[in-house]
Amino acid sequence: MQTVGRFARGKCMKPTKRKNMQPEARRAQLLGCAQMLFFSKGFEDTTIQDVLDLAGVSKGGFYHHFKSKDELLFGVLDGMAEGVFAQMSVVASDEKSSALDLLHNFTHLRANYLREHDYPGQVEMFKIMNQDKNLFLLEQFKRRVRTGAMPVLTKIIRKGCDEGTFTVADVDTTAELILFLMNFFDFALLRAIDARGTDIADEAARNLQAAIDMQFLTLDRILGLPDGTTDFGWPEAVDVTMETVPSPPSSAK
Repeated sequence: MQTVGRFARGKCMKPTKRKNMQPEARRAQLLGCAQMLFFSKGFEDTTIQDVLDLAGVSKGGFYHHFKSKDELLFGVLDGMAEGVFAQMSVVASDEKSSALDLLHNFTHLRANYLREHDYPGQVEMFKIMNQDKNLFLLEQFKRRVRTGAMPVLTKIIRKGCDEGTFTVADVDTTAELILFLMNFFDFALLRAIDARGTDIADEAARNLQAAIDMQFLTLDRILGLPDGTTDFGWPEAVDVTMETVPSPPSSAK
C-alpha cells in the first residue's frame, strides 16, 4: 500500500496559459499529470496526448523529457518508490545493529510509512492501485521495489547467518522468497477495505489479522527463528484500517 510518491496529489496543475518552466519543474509536472491519469484511467487507456492536454505542454516539450509512454511510466514508478528506497537506505547504512534488529527495522518500514503519511488517503490509493485497469502499474511498482530491496535484505540475511541468528541454505533465494511474501496479506487487506461499514466487516477484519499473522509466522520459519519473532510493527493496523471512512461512490461526488 506504499504508493504515494513525490508526484502524488496536487502536483499537476494545468496553467491558464503556457509558460516557461525550469526543466526539472516541467519534468515533475509531466510526471504528476501522468500519475494522476494512470490512476484514474489506467496505464493502457492513457495516451501521451492525454498527458499533454492535462499539463498544457506541447509534443516537443514532452519529448524533450521522455522518449515514450513507457519511459514516462518508469519515471512515475521511480517517484513512487523514492520514499521506500529512502527508508531502506537508512537500514542498509546501519553497521552497528544486530541482524535481528535490522530485520525488524526492514519489516517495519511499511507500517512506519503508512502511519506517517495520511493513512486514510493511503487506503483509498491502495484501492485505486488494485483496480483491474491499474494492475499492470501495480505489478511494475512492486517489481521496482523488490529490485531495490533485494541487496538490502540480502545483506541483512547474510549478516544474520554470520551471527548464527538465521538458518538458511541459500541467502539470495531466501531474500527473493521473503520479498514476494511481503505482499501476501494484500488480498485480505483489499477485502477488508471493501467490507468497511458492511455486515461482514468483523469477519474481514479477523481474516486480515490472520493473514498478517501468517505472513510473519512464515517469515520466522523461513529464517529459522522462533515463532512470533517478527511482526508487522503496527498492532493497531487492522482496527485503524476498519475505522477509515470509505470514499462515497463517484455518482455521489
